[in-house]
Amino acid sequence: MSIPNLIHNETYNRLVFVRYIALYDVSLQRGIWPMVIDEAADEQMSAAPRRRPAPHRNKNAWSGVHFAARSTAGGMMRDTSRRRQEIIGMLSDQGSVQVLALSDRFGVSTQTIRKDLAFLEERGVSVRCYGGAVAAGVIGVVDEDPVDAKRGLHMSEKERIGRLAASMVRPGDAIILDSGTTTAQIARFLPEKGDIVVLTNDAGILNQLMRRDNIEIVLLGGRLRRKNMAFYGGQTEAALDSLQVDRLFLGVDGIDLQRGITTHFEGEAALNRKMARVAREVIAVTDSSKFGRTCLHRIMGIEEVNMLVTDAGAPEESLDQARRLGCDIRIAE
Repeated sequence: MSIPNLIHNETYNRLVFVRYIALYDVSLQRGIWPMVIDEAADEQMSAAPRRRPAPHRNKNAWSGVHFAARSTAGGMMRDTSRRRQEIIGMLSDQGSVQVLALSDRFGVSTQTIRKDLAFLEERGVSVRCYGGAVAAGVIGVVDEDPVDAKRGLHMSEKERIGRLAASMVRPGDAIILDSGTTTAQIARFLPEKGDIVVLTNDAGILNQLMRRDNIEIVLLGGRLRRKNMAFYGGQTEAALDSLQVDRLFLGVDGIDLQRGITTHFEGEAALNRKMARVAREVIAVTDSSKFGRTCLHRIMGIEEVNMLVTDAGAPEESLDQARRLGCDIRIAE
């Protein structure tokens, strides 16, 4: 049955007309546009009050309702569709988007933007992350290796990075060592003289430092994640509430100048942000293989990192951009 006949022969709420008219109008278009229109119509209909069915009218009367509907609710639906199309374009061009920036750009609430991003995620366009979303093509290219496999990767670079980072620790310092194989190298080279307080959520680092008499260890306990043998969760984060440390040495799963420092595990991202809030200085440690990688969960932007310690293989262009953002760069030779 054609759309005009459908309208003529049946009694529908005016918003139902808008849904089918909108779909009819875009039926020749390709890609995601038709399903965006359809979703927008569903949102409008679910929010609209129910009405009694209107009495049967003649064909000319129906045409008046047709155009009235298109000029009111139809405009809102097309605004939703255009906004989502623009977000798709931004994801394609930039690789990621942020909720607050989109809210300002389109003049809508953050709740509306989150609905847009949830809709796009359901259709495989993007994946939501902390504060926004990342294009689906960017996510999933980097799988997380088990901790035993990580230990054998780029070991000489990690050892040099660990030695340099450990040289920044002074007697009397209180530091946080984030979980990871690079931060484990920092633990290995910590000074053997002078009292040092080390907070960590990493079971391997705990085991490594247990016999060091000059180091006081504070284990941030919680739920053990066996994939990397570290503790996470509300209990782990709560342990930091009343503490203040000199430095956080932050491990990195992925680092990208546009998308910041990222990790595979949401619980780790939340804990790392809490660690950064209680530290006077944030020092990210990573070998050069992590540059250009993006993982699902964003920890923080490069501009929030005080210092980055890496090896000589890191791309110079990325290091220059990081310096322009105010990040001090140290190269472990």
